[in-house]
Amino acid sequence: MRPEQATRGARMDFGGEQSVKEEYRAVRGDSFVESALQDVRFGVRMLRRSPGFAIVAAITQALGLGANTAMFSVIDAVLLLPLPYADPDRLVYILDENPSKGFFQFSASPPNFSTSASRPSLLPVWPRPPAELLRSPEAAMPSV
Repeated sequence: MRPEQATRGARMDFGGEQSVKEEYRAVRGDSFVESALQDVRFGVRMLRRSPGFAIVAAITQALGLGANTAMFSVIDAVLLLPLPYADPDRLVYILDENPSKGFFQFSASPPNFSTSASRPSLLPVWPRPPAELLRSPEAAMPSV
Protein backbone atom coordinates (compact mmCIF):
# COMPACT_ATOMS: atom_id res chain seq x y z
CA MET A 1 0.00 0.00 0.00
CA ARG A 2 1.25 3.44 -0.85
CA PRO A 3 1.76 6.06 1.92
CA GLU A 4 -1.00 8.30 0.56
CA GLN A 5 -3.47 5.43 0.64
CA ALA A 6 -2.40 4.44 4.16
CA THR A 7 -2.86 8.03 5.38
CA ARG A 8 -6.28 8.25 3.72
CA GLY A 9 -7.32 4.90 5.18
CA ALA A 10 -6.20 5.91 8.68
CA ARG A 11 -8.14 9.17 8.41
CA MET A 12 -11.22 7.29 7.30
CA ASP A 13 -10.90 4.80 10.17
CA PHE A 14 -10.22 7.40 12.88
CA GLY A 15 -12.54 10.06 11.46
CA GLY A 16 -10.04 12.77 10.51
CA GLU A 17 -7.62 14.91 12.47
CA GLN A 18 -10.19 17.35 13.86
CA SER A 19 -12.51 14.65 15.18
CA VAL A 20 -9.54 12.91 16.89
CA LYS A 21 -8.62 16.22 18.60
CA GLU A 22 -12.22 16.71 19.72
CA GLU A 23 -12.46 13.17 21.02
CA TYR A 24 -9.16 13.54 22.90
CA ARG A 25 -10.29 16.82 24.48
CA ALA A 26 -13.59 15.26 25.50
CA VAL A 27 -11.75 12.48 27.34
CA ARG A 28 -8.94 14.63 28.78
CA GLY A 29 -10.96 17.81 29.36
CA ASP A 30 -10.07 21.28 28.17
CA SER A 31 -7.07 22.99 29.62
CA PHE A 32 -7.97 25.79 32.07
CA VAL A 33 -5.62 28.18 30.30
CA GLU A 34 -7.06 27.34 26.88
CA SER A 35 -10.65 27.85 27.99
CA ALA A 36 -9.75 31.07 29.89
CA LEU A 37 -8.03 32.49 26.82
CA GLN A 38 -11.00 31.51 24.68
CA ASP A 39 -13.36 33.26 27.13
CA VAL A 40 -11.20 36.39 27.16
CA ARG A 41 -11.10 36.50 23.36
CA PHE A 42 -14.88 36.10 23.22
CA GLY A 43 -15.36 38.83 25.83
CA VAL A 44 -13.12 41.27 23.97
CA ARG A 45 -15.00 40.57 20.72
CA MET A 46 -18.34 41.26 22.41
CA LEU A 47 -17.08 44.46 24.06
CA ARG A 48 -15.73 45.71 20.70
CA ARG A 49 -19.12 45.08 19.20
CA SER A 50 -20.85 47.44 21.72
CA PRO A 51 -18.44 50.11 23.03
CA GLY A 52 -21.16 51.97 25.00
CA PHE A 53 -21.86 48.89 27.08
CA ALA A 54 -18.12 48.36 27.54
CA ILE A 55 -17.70 51.89 28.94
CA VAL A 56 -20.67 51.51 31.29
CA ALA A 57 -19.37 48.12 32.47
CA ALA A 58 -15.87 49.53 33.12
CA ILE A 59 -17.26 52.51 35.06
CA THR A 60 -19.51 50.23 37.11
CA GLN A 61 -16.59 47.98 37.99
CA ALA A 62 -14.42 50.97 38.91
CA LEU A 63 -17.13 52.40 41.19
CA GLY A 64 -17.69 49.02 42.83
CA LEU A 65 -13.98 48.53 43.43
CA GLY A 66 -13.63 52.05 44.86
CA ALA A 67 -16.62 51.63 47.17
CA ASN A 68 -15.34 48.26 48.37
CA THR A 69 -11.90 49.72 49.07
CA ALA A 70 -13.37 52.67 50.98
CA MET A 71 -15.60 50.43 53.11
CA PHE A 72 -12.74 48.08 53.94
CA SER A 73 -10.50 51.02 54.86
CA VAL A 74 -13.10 52.34 57.30
CA ILE A 75 -13.82 48.91 58.79
CA ASP A 76 -10.10 48.23 59.12
CA ALA A 77 -9.43 51.54 60.86
CA VAL A 78 -12.47 51.40 63.15
CA LEU A 79 -12.91 47.73 63.99
CA LEU A 80 -9.82 45.72 63.16
CA LEU A 81 -6.85 47.84 64.21
CA PRO A 82 -6.09 47.99 67.93
CA LEU A 83 -6.61 51.29 69.71
CA PRO A 84 -3.53 53.54 69.76
CA TYR A 85 -3.43 53.62 73.56
CA ALA A 86 -1.52 51.68 76.18
CA ASP A 87 -3.82 49.14 77.85
CA PRO A 88 -6.92 49.71 75.69
CA ASP A 89 -8.82 47.22 77.87
CA ARG A 90 -8.68 49.70 80.74
CA LEU A 91 -10.49 52.48 78.83
CA VAL A 92 -13.89 53.34 80.29
CA TYR A 93 -17.09 54.92 79.08
CA ILE A 94 -18.47 57.46 81.53
CA LEU A 95 -22.00 58.85 81.43
CA ASP A 96 -23.58 61.49 83.62
CA GLU A 97 -27.23 62.28 84.34
CA ASN A 98 -29.31 65.09 85.75
CA PRO A 99 -32.90 63.81 86.07
CA SER A 100 -34.18 67.04 87.65
CA LYS A 101 -33.44 68.88 84.38
CA GLY A 102 -34.46 65.96 82.17
CA PHE A 103 -30.93 65.03 81.03
CA PHE A 104 -30.19 61.34 80.99
CA GLN A 105 -26.99 59.72 79.77
CA PHE A 106 -24.85 62.57 78.52
CA SER A 107 -21.07 62.80 78.55
CA ALA A 108 -19.62 63.83 81.88
CA SER A 109 -18.31 67.39 82.07
CA PRO A 110 -14.72 67.91 83.26
CA PRO A 111 -15.74 69.22 86.73
CA ASN A 112 -18.16 66.31 87.27
CA PHE A 113 -15.52 63.88 86.06
CA SER A 114 -12.85 65.23 88.41
CA THR A 115 -15.31 65.05 91.33
CA SER A 116 -16.23 61.48 90.46
CA ALA A 117 -12.60 60.53 89.89
CA SER A 118 -11.65 61.76 93.34
CA ARG A 119 -14.40 59.54 94.86
CA PRO A 120 -14.43 56.34 92.78
CA SER A 121 -17.23 54.82 94.85
CA LEU A 122 -19.65 57.29 93.23
CA LEU A 123 -18.67 56.34 89.71
CA PRO A 124 -20.48 53.45 87.97
CA VAL A 125 -17.99 52.33 85.32
CA TRP A 126 -18.28 49.81 82.51
CA PRO A 127 -15.33 48.69 80.39
CA ARG A 128 -17.49 49.46 77.37
CA PRO A 129 -21.03 50.78 76.97
CA PRO A 130 -23.59 48.17 78.03
CA ALA A 131 -25.76 46.81 75.24
CA GLU A 132 -28.95 48.34 76.65
CA LEU A 133 -27.40 51.81 76.47
CA LEU A 134 -26.49 51.28 72.85
CA ARG A 135 -29.98 50.05 72.00
CA SER A 136 -32.12 52.67 73.75
CA PRO A 137 -31.00 56.12 74.82
CA GLU A 138 -33.86 56.24 77.36
CA ALA A 139 -32.38 53.46 79.48
CA ALA A 140 -31.45 54.88 82.89
CA MET A 141 -28.02 54.51 84.43
CA PRO A 142 -27.85 52.33 87.52
CA SER A 143 -28.13 54.29 90.73
CA VAL A 144 -25.21 54.24 93.11
